[in-house]
Amino acid sequence: MMCYARLHLALTGLLLAATGAMAVAEALADEKLDPSVPQFEQARIEAIESVRPTVVSIFGKVRQGGGSGVLISPDGLVLTNFHVVAGAGGEQGWAGLSDGVLYPWKLIGLDPGGDLALIQLTNDPPDKPFPYAVLGSAASLKQGDWVMAMGNPFALNEDLRPTVTMGIVSGLQRYQGGTGPRKTMLVYGNCIQVDTSINPGNSGGPLFDMAGRVVGINGRASFEARGRVNVGLGYAISAEQCLYFLPELMAAKVAQHGWLDEATFGDRGGRVVCDKIDYDSPIGQLGLRLGDELLQFNGRPIQTANRFTNQLSMLPAHWPVTLRVRTGSDKPRTLRMRLGALDYGPMPDKPTMPDGDKPEKSKKQLLPRRGPLSKTKPGGVIDEQVNRAMAELILRKYRQTLGGDAALSRVKAIRVNQSYRDSVGAAPREFTADSLLALDGRFRHEIKRKRRTGHDPDTESNRHVTQILWNGERMIRAGGDEVNEKSMERARKSMYMPRRTALMALYRPDGIDHFKQVQLEGADQAQGRIAALIAANDGHGNRFRFYFELYRADVGFRVRLLKHGVSRLGGKWQYFLVGRPQPIGHGIRYAPTIAEGGSAQDPIARYSPAQAVALTELPDGIFENPDVPLPAIHARAEISNGTETPKDNVHPYDPCPNVFSPAIAYAQRRCVKIYGAGIGREKGYASGIIVSNDGLILTAQGVYLIGRRINVALPDGSIHRAHVVRTNDDIQAALLQIDAETPDYFDVPAESAALPGDWVLALANPFNVADFEEPLSLNLGVVSMRAALDTRRRAQDFDVRGEVLLIDAIVSNPGSAGGAVVGLDGRLVGMVGKLLESQSTNTRLNYAIPADLLRRFLDGEPVNDAAAADVDPTDTVPGYVGLRLFTLPGRRAPAYIDRVTPGSPAAKAGLRKDDLILVIDGRMVRNIKDYQEIEKTLYADRTYRFMIKRGEEIIEKSLTPARKP
Repeated sequence: MMCYARLHLALTGLLLAATGAMAVAEALADEKLDPSVPQFEQARIEAIESVRPTVVSIFGKVRQGGGSGVLISPDGLVLTNFHVVAGAGGEQGWAGLSDGVLYPWKLIGLDPGGDLALIQLTNDPPDKPFPYAVLGSAASLKQGDWVMAMGNPFALNEDLRPTVTMGIVSGLQRYQGGTGPRKTMLVYGNCIQVDTSINPGNSGGPLFDMAGRVVGINGRASFEARGRVNVGLGYAISAEQCLYFLPELMAAKVAQHGWLDEATFGDRGGRVVCDKIDYDSPIGQLGLRLGDELLQFNGRPIQTANRFTNQLSMLPAHWPVTLRVRTGSDKPRTLRMRLGALDYGPMPDKPTMPDGDKPEKSKKQLLPRRGPLSKTKPGGVIDEQVNRAMAELILRKYRQTLGGDAALSRVKAIRVNQSYRDSVGAAPREFTADSLLALDGRFRHEIKRKRRTGHDPDTESNRHVTQILWNGERMIRAGGDEVNEKSMERARKSMYMPRRTALMALYRPDGIDHFKQVQLEGADQAQGRIAALIAANDGHGNRFRFYFELYRADVGFRVRLLKHGVSRLGGKWQYFLVGRPQPIGHGIRYAPTIAEGGSAQDPIARYSPAQAVALTELPDGIFENPDVPLPAIHARAEISNGTETPKDNVHPYDPCPNVFSPAIAYAQRRCVKIYGAGIGREKGYASGIIVSNDGLILTAQGVYLIGRRINVALPDGSIHRAHVVRTNDDIQAALLQIDAETPDYFDVPAESAALPGDWVLALANPFNVADFEEPLSLNLGVVSMRAALDTRRRAQDFDVRGEVLLIDAIVSNPGSAGGAVVGLDGRLVGMVGKLLESQSTNTRLNYAIPADLLRRFLDGEPVNDAAAADVDPTDTVPGYVGLRLFTLPGRRAPAYIDRVTPGSPAAKAGLRKDDLILVIDGRMVRNIKDYQEIEKTLYADRTYRFMIKRGEEIIEKSLTPARKP
């Protein structure tokens, strides 16, 4: 009967709510709605629906694990986290898409250092393409941009349809330290911080911008000690880092990250200087010395050591880098080198996960021990067959970029134009070579030499034309005569023929069979771009290297040849640049790229010859008549026009513009970071608000203000000593003073303009993720209501007494206290209050102290008149505690307990000798003087909370003073 009554009341409430909603709808119908609102809403829905099929739920063989991933290729390639693959068994398993179908997956490559992995799904039939998303660019993100995470949190999507959570970019270029014995695994450098809800199971899933582009791979979150619960801080590996490591992952490797062989840099007086180096290391031998200032890294200015660490952490081992350094007042110099390989030790048998993704101790997971994966050394190839298959995939995609096998089958030849300069001898000679290579092996080569200024290279004596048939074994002249062995050997040594036949092999479906050995070696750089390096040899002593650009941000896989090299019998390498494809009608032409100089020892920064490649018709009779000129390049309708158009599922505009940027920029210049004493689980950092032009800082009370040294980091990164001016126990606020000018400050309003439903942004430093000059983290929410906390005497749950603003932005984290809460106009709405937690329910309150109460505190007025009126003056009998402090010299000494009277309230509460009193009912006890002042306000028969330090442990005790005897 009671259940039916409750159901009736619930239905009645819903009916009343619906009636009210209809009334509001009728009222809104008369208002003019911004036409962009439904447009943005529809675009956002379409973006979600278009990318939903690309999100993957990842499981092991027996459905263990439970992470996420995203398809980035129609071939079934999926990006995810290393710890997701490890938790699912490591080598193969099942993956579900939103169509409700489970697909088998196999492991391709791993990056344990950066927590990335590449797997491949198998479709039925095998040539059926998968839906896929494209990697965008995290470099274009700004604080406050809308983003959405998709995945399988807590393995809830039993129908395999991914969960969608939406939020904003909280911070950029964040650094999260690694795990493992050497702290070099699962490092998140230069990552994206979001307030989007990220929970266990979201790991490996995509972080989309509102145009449907993948800007990051979600991997970890800050969960602290509250279990597996989202607290508003999630981290995603940037799309740029994914692009750097994509060739390494496709090479089926256990990838390694790069480092500078023990050379480290630190901040010193506004400069970034070398503070540690091994002079025998490669960079030491290049001339780097202790105290050298780092100006640029890979062409990017370096203002802080943290910025350098972020940039370095994104790069794979052996990546070519340049450092611009300066010693003292000397001129800057440039150091060029390849990074070393950062070793993280042997692969663990059990999965290693970021702290936030560790399973609950009460739950056991079925985790098979891995076989070959755990035996693969860092930098090694997991599976040679997979490596070759990925090389074949790259060559196939290259042919697709040129129009596909069907179009290429109608192409008779390729044309190679080459120009180079021979600087040997007194009279430099310039050469131009025009070669036509028939795909059936025929070859025509014409060289023009120019020895000096004014010389005509087209005269008969300066032209050399060769027509031959070359199949890798022998040459036959156009008339059918075989070339003698001496000429053949000279041709082989010249590398002209082997290089051109190797180049021709790239355009044939069976071209990979031309080589005796092919291996995808991983990531390298060519023409300043990220490239996949494929190495091959033809079994005749000729070695080849092909550098392919694999991926274009916002476009997807668009494979093109950037550079290729050839070496004969282990000799020096000759490298040839390939120009960028240009559309010519409906055809493609690779425009020549002119390069300067050349060095076989240092092919990183300089290249020697340049070349252009074009697809062309092969006119009849050209090989029969040497006098027929080489044909001009012309269009072919069958060949792709070479232009990159966005995929259908990528929206051309941002459906949800960032409307928060002005308020963010305004508030960031007026917020600070505070560093002080930390004890046990009580963190020694917080946030603050600048409230005057002469260095007044408003913050929340906490243990970080107890010590003798309090530091404030201004937005420019400068550090200043601070002291406490005064505090207020009702709102748990403190006012600090620094000796510095602060022209950018908040004008704290005397009246609160915040209404329920208003957007607010919280700027703070939770978990101390922002260092010095780095912008504070953001959390977006709305004002829920303004309400008074429970202030009943003898039943007080919280330290704060009075009215607060309840907000749904998650700010109840260590370090957030004292942060600013602002509206969309940048005006101060309130200050994030101290962390309040109910130990009985393990919940925390997200709230802010209203700006009007802060104004009263700054003006020295009472902030809690209602609470003061609630006190019964007849019930304020001074209380007896029953303890004595150490009588150390001066009243500024710490408040250590010297003696506890047996049977006293202090004894009953469990206080002991040598306990250090830190906080009493939220009021800080920095020294003996503070305790003596607070003790005067302790009344009999009321319960107070004492926070003490006993050894290295922080303990909270409830103490009820008695009436004085």
